[in-house]
Amino acid sequence: MNRAKGELAKTPNSSGDATAASVTRHSRKRLHLTPKREYFDVRRAISSWSSEQLDRLQPWEYFADTSLISIPKSAEEMTHRIENNADLFRTNYGMIFVVILAGCVVSSMAQVMSIVAVGAVCAALSLHEDVETAFLWGRRLPMTKNQRLLAAALVALPLLCAADFFSTVFWSLGAIMVIATTHAAVHAGLGSPIKSLHKNVPENTEKVM
Repeated sequence: MNRAKGELAKTPNSSGDATAASVTRHSRKRLHLTPKREYFDVRRAISSWSSEQLDRLQPWEYFADTSLISIPKSAEEMTHRIENNADLFRTNYGMIFVVILAGCVVSSMAQVMSIVAVGAVCAALSLHEDVETAFLWGRRLPMTKNQRLLAAALVALPLLCAADFFSTVFWSLGAIMVIATTHAAVHAGLGSPIKSLHKNVPENTEKVM
């Protein structure tokens, strides 16, 4: 009788020990979990940089205002204009470069086909998705986003070289350099309203007496 009571008395303690042991075991497992590796996201970095550049875009009315066009009176003034306007209008010049490049590419069927092929490769590698795999040749392969981007670049470069795409890029760069230098040299509106300077100024301000 006393022996049975002793066994019953030990039962809660034994279950408590088992619970404590299981909790300790689970906590040890949690401690050994491998943290998820974080990779540098190239697409996100490019998107962030593009957004910052678009914020610097100046109004096209100000960019093309003919009343602000004048011939610099000295070499020093011309140099000063080019330095200031090149930094101020760099996003505007960049957009003009994209338009020139797009016009040149559209005029060449080989370059259009090469860009379409590059787009198909990027879609096949799922560059637009935040996944760690790629479906190739009927198999799903483990690949990080940067690895897929590298694979797409290795396929894209020969295709674009074969279509003489980079010659078009260099020609477009030369054209925009001439346009940007000429515009920056003759645009004299340094004291005119600038979007980047007035972007954070509140519209309703009270005069301090």
